[in-house]
Amino acid sequence: MDAFGRMIAVSIGTIGLIFLLLFYRTASVRWQKAETIRSMSRMYAERFLQNKRISHAEWETFQAEINRLGNYRAELTVYERRRFEGENGRIYLFSEWEQTDGEKILSEGSYIRLLITEQPKGKLETVLYGEACTVLAGGRVS
Repeated sequence: MDAFGRMIAVSIGTIGLIFLLLFYRTASVRWQKAETIRSMSRMYAERFLQNKRISHAEWETFQAEINRLGNYRAELTVYERRRFEGENGRIYLFSEWEQTDGEKILSEGSYIRLLITEQPKGKLETVLYGEACTVLAGGRVS
């Protein structure tokens, strides 16, 4: 009976060791994907802020690049600053720009928000690897 207990302990230890090796190997790959998505989104947002223009062709290229790494959804929101003269002086309001085909020149003071989310995972993947990746990048056009 004592030998049977030792055999069970060794079997459980071996299975646990194999499971941990596989888990850490795939977890590092997922971490690298998330870091790549973060760096790509920051670079893309900085390019928008420096060039002060948004091109539909660039946006489609960026979406294709992030979808090569996994199942990601990207949303770009641009808030344009509008100036109105009122009784109390100048009033600044922000309105959301609806994306259309073509190119958009950004005015000074506008805000850009780039939100990238990974599609929901199953319950087992969530337990093993954590929640889905969410990246937020952007800034103010100066």
